[in-house]
Amino acid sequence: PHNGAKGAILMAVHTTDFNEAVVRVRATGFSLVVVDHHPREMAVPAVVADNYQGGFLVGRHLAGLGHSRVAFVGDCVASTVRARLDGFRDALAESGLALPRANIADIAPEDPLANWDEMVRQAVEGVLRSDARPTAVFCSCDAIARACYRVCKTLHLRIPEDLSLVGFDDDPLAEWLSPPLTTVRQPFTEMGQKAMAILQGQLAGQAAEAETVTLPVEWVERGSTAAPSKR
Repeated sequence: PHNGAKGAILMAVHTTDFNEAVVRVRATGFSLVVVDHHPREMAVPAVVADNYQGGFLVGRHLAGLGHSRVAFVGDCVASTVRARLDGFRDALAESGLALPRANIADIAPEDPLANWDEMVRQAVEGVLRSDARPTAVFCSCDAIARACYRVCKTLHLRIPEDLSLVGFDDDPLAEWLSPPLTTVRQPFTEMGQKAMAILQGQLAGQAAEAETVTLPVEWVERGSTAAPSKR
């Protein structure tokens, strides 16, 4: 039963249970669109930002500034985050740089809806306390980047003098951090509008094509990145 609803826009929860539930509901003929998910394992209409290109922009920016020791922090279970990491790796590779496995902090919570603060803090500290501390970190979202700011304060690291930071999303708090966060802006409004248009088409009787619509991201450069210190 769908409680009288004729269709739905679903914000992705990146778990196997979510994927299985979507497949079951889709099989009943219920109209739906999934947002913020690359549904390679299920045939459903979806709308996502160009996460790969966003990651590529980050890698190109950091390499262009001269960073050779970089790290990535994020929840690699999510298809969107994996795409960001893939783009990041490819951009670094084009500049002749490697991203060692030890420099990828994969935050994999058992409950994606739980409070991640402590897990993120431990992951970020693990990266920043390493012997070969990176000079730049790409965080898979702005929330993780904010955690990096807090850890840097604890470790007496200055942003961007000691560590460059890049986020992803451009959430409302990003420009109010000190210094303001360099990030990749997702087109949230456009994603919602496109998802609604697809859903309205389904409700009007149009064939529900299981295609993924990918919308462009935007690079937002602020004050949290700079060339690595020569000290």
